[in-house]
Amino acid sequence: MHLTTDEFLALNEESLKEFLCRELPEDHFLDYKEQLSGDSKDAKSKEFLKDVTGFANANGGTILIGVLEPKAGLSVDEQVVGLENGADIQKQLEHLFRDCIEPKVSGVIVKPIPLTSNKSVVVIQIPPSLGKPHMVKFKKHRTFYIRHSEGTMPMDTHQIRETVLKTASAEDKAILYLIKMEKDLIKYERSKQESLLVIQAMPIIAPEVPWDVLSEEMRNRVWNHSGSYAQWGFGLNCMHKPRPSLDGIRGQETQENEIFSVHVHRNGYIAVCYKHENEDNMPDKKRSFHKEFGDFFDSFCELCTDLISITQNDVPYLMSCKYHFALNTYFCQKEHIGYNSYGPFGKRTMTWPEQIRQPGEDFQFIADRWFEGMYHAFELEAPSR
Repeated sequence: MHLTTDEFLALNEESLKEFLCRELPEDHFLDYKEQLSGDSKDAKSKEFLKDVTGFANANGGTILIGVLEPKAGLSVDEQVVGLENGADIQKQLEHLFRDCIEPKVSGVIVKPIPLTSNKSVVVIQIPPSLGKPHMVKFKKHRTFYIRHSEGTMPMDTHQIRETVLKTASAEDKAILYLIKMEKDLIKYERSKQESLLVIQAMPIIAPEVPWDVLSEEMRNRVWNHSGSYAQWGFGLNCMHKPRPSLDGIRGQETQENEIFSVHVHRNGYIAVCYKHENEDNMPDKKRSFHKEFGDFFDSFCELCTDLISITQNDVPYLMSCKYHFALNTYFCQKEHIGYNSYGPFGKRTMTWPEQIRQPGEDFQFIADRWFEGMYHAFELEAPSR
């Protein structure tokens, strides 16, 4: 996708023209339209539904209505022709993709961008979908479409069958990858008899282009973070530049006292391992969870947000959080006088329910659920954050 969800939502006339200055041709992810094409209202509706399902059945994309395709000699100002009544068009289009696509495409956003000419450009962002294939169901028209670099075409029987199989197996593949990596991380990251908190994020739809994990921008996001990453000592500040690994890069807190490690793979996988030992600053030096672990969950979700922003790989993510070798771990909570300890936890593994983060969603809701789950594991009510 040429625009992340955040970039899309922030679009205005100025940033739209900055985007158009890149002179990107129509391709697998991008479609320009001077206006909705068709000789009648029904023809225009059918064409719009065809374009939306075509992108959804491929890997998502962006449609710009009221914009000419770039060509030699055409300035950006000439390229932006605009439409009358952008807000009305937005409502019409939202009604169409809500009622005339089966199954519904989640996460489609229609955004009218006001222009100084008193017209609007209507921009539609279609995310990659886990529910494909999607069918246009408009009056008597029933067809599946898919986007190619040369345009949007009807899907043949083979393509429909392949899409069904790929969609059905996508989440299973993500789960299997998480299981494999979890075993590897336990084997190689647990050097002592400490507990190990393993947080993982795996794209359910693989990135079209492998992540350039060795780029300076990517490594700098994992190395020496500033700001909200440095929370209470549970930020993900790698003190040394992440090193190449077989799958991507690996960063660690320090070389002398490695408490956590960060892993980013070319296939979009992100993970953090936190080595949890008995804590001197906790009552009776117990190995304990406490409220500030919420900062760790927050930091991981912020890292995911940053990496997706720089790679422009805004796809559904499967999120996993497990605490291994959890037996006899306590929860320490500050009360009116001193601390109270709750527990010990009676199982070998503390497992949070897996979550799916859809394109465009804030990762923070995942961090909040992990925070609540930490309290619920000890039969405690989680405080508001």
